[in-house]
Amino acid sequence: DGKLCHESTDLDPSDLRLHHKVVVLGGGKQAHMRGGDLRRVVIHSAALHGEDMMDVYLRLAHDHPSIGGRAVLIQAIFRGFILRKKHEEEMKKNKAEFDSDSDDEGEKKDGEEG
Repeated sequence: DGKLCHESTDLDPSDLRLHHKVVVLGGGKQAHMRGGDLRRVVIHSAALHGEDMMDVYLRLAHDHPSIGGRAVLIQAIFRGFILRKKHEEEMKKNKAEFDSDSDDEGEKKDGEEG
């Protein structure tokens, strides 16, 4: 959620060296038992503060298929709903105008015959 979750000080620089494998949540079954909601780990070479941290969070959330992709889908469905509603109202209006025009022509024909 873009909030700092851990901060460490006085670390040995060799502890910070990245190895060929990084284990998060214990790996395997241990990670599965903890919910498995971790999707991506992003490591930055500098501290992030305020707007920078929120920018990274929003960018990653947008790239996530169940957040960014779903938001776009929801927006598209809503826009389609609004357009269909407007189209339906226009069709009703046009039908009402057509029916009133048809009735006027029918009255004129009845008046001409008599």
